[in-house]
Amino acid sequence: MTHDQRLEATATAGEHLVGLALAEAVAHATSKGYVARLVKKDDSEFVLTMDLNFRRINLEVDNGRVVSASAG
Repeated sequence: MTHDQRLEATATAGEHLVGLALAEAVAHATSKGYVARLVKKDDSEFVLTMDLNFRRINLEVDNGRVVSASAG
């Protein structure tokens, strides 16, 4: 699998998490072999490492629900 294909596969997996409660999204991502990383919660943004991990999904949460998920 190429770099772009792996990135797209992770992004696609993340799309399925949008709209879920945070705990449910983390459980779902973990069950599929991904690591979920909270990058933004409501108005708080967190300090992150800049390394790219194809098995990690970055989550942005507002009012307890995932509003954005990206490969990370």
